Amino acid sequence: MSQLNFKLTLPNSVTLRRMFRAGLVSCRIAAYAMVTNAVGAHELNNTIAMLYADQELTSNAEQGYDDGKYLSNSYTGNTHTHEVNHQTHAVGKATVVYLGNEAVLVTDGTSKVLFDPFFHKDYGRFQRVPLALSRAMHAGEPPYDDIDAILISHAHGDHFSAEEVVQYLQQHTQVQLIAPEQAIVALKNAGLPQAALQRIHGLKVAFEPAISKIILPDLTVQAMPIPHAGWPSFQDVDNFIYRVELASSISVMHLGDADDKTQHFLPFQTPLKEQPTHLGMPPFWFFYSEEGQHIVDNILNTKNSIAIHVPVAVPRKLRASGRAYFSEPGKQIEVVAEDAN
Repeated sequence: MSQLNFKLTLPNSVTLRRMFRAGLVSCRIAAYAMVTNAVGAHELNNTIAMLYADQELTSNAEQGYDDGKYLSNSYTGNTHTHEVNHQTHAVGKATVVYLGNEAVLVTDGTSKVLFDPFFHKDYGRFQRVPLALSRAMHAGEPPYDDIDAILISHAHGDHFSAEEVVQYLQQHTQVQLIAPEQAIVALKNAGLPQAALQRIHGLKVAFEPAISKIILPDLTVQAMPIPHAGWPSFQDVDNFIYRVELASSISVMHLGDADDKTQHFLPFQTPLKEQPTHLGMPPFWFFYSEEGQHIVDNILNTKNSIAIHVPVAVPRKLRASGRAYFSEPGKQIEVVAEDAN
């Protein structure tokens, strides 16, 4: 019996994007084809996101939407507020500074924490930290002086650069680091000095999901393993969300690249229900669905929220959602805790 051999010739990326926008191929088929010669789960995830952004931008142009109208209604510095019938007074305040992608500084004047601050990849669509801000962090210029801790959500290139984190830890010998073990292995391979290991707190994903609690002089950190977006395709990636309570008792939550499925968060629902969080920072795709918004507003029990990981070309769907988002490096907001009289 003779064997039939054939070779599949795929259209190039430009043609595939046009085919997707025309509805001739599905998003996932186009994405798989476009990364055939550059296989990698993260590349696939970003290609899919790029295609959806293409679709939204094309729809925006075809329907005559005015980008200026949406941008004028974009988030400009205040979180959502909830009306109450009783008087309140401020009992704590913190400043949140957006640096790029999911890089954020949070400080209340006493505590200072950096989330995912050093990375080099943008995959052609995400916001990198401007060079001036990166240099200021390395130099320890205000407000990036006296940092208590760096928190790393996961070891993907648009969140984490092992070489740059090692450099920073060598420059700033008081800074603690909390990160998944996968990131710590990368740090050791990048030349992390043995002496720095005493300042590093490694996180592992247990068979039974559990909250890891790290208490530092001016911070209390709770780390929870939540699968990476695109689950179950990314089961080999350890992604952690962090709830951080500052010295002023202001609390924030950073979700990394968490998947927006309710089932992942249910193991933590009870303890989170007992401790409201002042500000949640989910990746932008949580605001694309009722399920994602329910997770942020109810299961995570956040009083206010603002999206991060927003593409440079802000998706129309996100703008139209009416939810707050960060997109401009250097932008800062204030988070105020209030108590009833």
